[in-house]
Amino acid sequence: MARASQTPPGSLAAVALTAATLRRNRIAILGYEFLWGVGQPFLHSATTLPGYLKALGAPGALIGLVPAVFSGGIALAGPFSLLFIRPGPHRFRKTMATYRIGIGLYLALAASAFWLPTDAVALRLACFFTCYTAYVLVVGTGDPHYVAMVVESIPDKERGWFFGLRLVWFAVGGLLGGLFAGPVLRAIPAPRNFGLSVGVGAILLLLSTLWFGRFRDHPAPAKDKRPGIFDCLLDVVRLAARRRGFLLFLIAACLLVAAQAPYAFIALEIKRRLGAGDALLGHLSAVAMASSLVFALAMGYAGDRFGHRRAFIAGLLLYAVGLVGSLGVASPFALMAAYFVASVTNPTWGVAAVNLGLECAREPDPARVYAGIALVTAGLRIIGPPLAGAAGDRWGCPPVFAAAALLCVLAALVALLLPQQKA
Repeated sequence: MARASQTPPGSLAAVALTAATLRRNRIAILGYEFLWGVGQPFLHSATTLPGYLKALGAPGALIGLVPAVFSGGIALAGPFSLLFIRPGPHRFRKTMATYRIGIGLYLALAASAFWLPTDAVALRLACFFTCYTAYVLVVGTGDPHYVAMVVESIPDKERGWFFGLRLVWFAVGGLLGGLFAGPVLRAIPAPRNFGLSVGVGAILLLLSTLWFGRFRDHPAPAKDKRPGIFDCLLDVVRLAARRRGFLLFLIAACLLVAAQAPYAFIALEIKRRLGAGDALLGHLSAVAMASSLVFALAMGYAGDRFGHRRAFIAGLLLYAVGLVGSLGVASPFALMAAYFVASVTNPTWGVAAVNLGLECAREPDPARVYAGIALVTAGLRIIGPPLAGAAGDRWGCPPVFAAAALLCVLAALVALLLPQQKA
């Protein structure tokens, strides 16, 4: 990866576009995030999908594979995305193709959950993990390039704000979807209700990609040589060896990823403690979206104004508070509030950590940096949630949540060693 020039790459791309195209692209991005958000409560990887496996009687370790497959699969797909999708005139078309193929796999998952016999648990689980893993790997191939398209459409000085604004629109859509996800999950008995819910969500995701067709991509010309599959990992290793700040960021990021391992079990624990039905999972999805609505824009603004390091640390500590709060309160309102605070972990990674990583890297290719960071954390994303689920089955959720809160504090201490920079 070449060293960054004095003018950041995002600024160069943004300057090259006309004001009208920039405005069109921002509207396309925000509309896409909104519609994708509307679909999320119907198939949320931290609420609805674990709820489906719980309804099938799956153990905690197997339920933990849902977030593990999601996060780890996307991370592992990143390097392959750099091989199969390159900057150039076909980048946008190929990226959208990965998303639409992935949505087709979601529809196949929904069909299996809806039509297979209720007592065919093993077959249901096999279909679920086959379709879901394939979905994640296919969609993960497009993700680094979507992030690159966003970065290239925004001047660097506005990047934190716009990343936060993206998640706000995503969260507004999620709140709207959450109003309907609960009734859909109540419409028919389990486990077929989850098939109906996932099917509705997949159709909404498809609509979001159709809206995004208005985006006008202006990528830099592709290099003659295709990158090696794991070149982005080597890039990150070299960066960490060359720049102490980036090494510290990677350590803090890995601690955050490890702390996120039990996040998918918070909703199931709240459902268990309240003795509630499946509809609560739809409501908790809406709570998570509301959390993103509040915290994403705040983190983007704080990152631009006070530095992404401070925003990252604040997110870590708030997540720790949410984890501890979910153990120390009993009323439904207080548990919902704790889940709201704990869900800050999503914008902590999606806004603060991503921007902090790009800031510490100071490299000209955001897609390669993003893919490299994802690959470094992939192992923890894969093994963390199943281990958290197995530990929860054996010792209960309290010690697992407490350990995750401690990891957040350690990550914050490491982040304090980073030099403070204003974006």
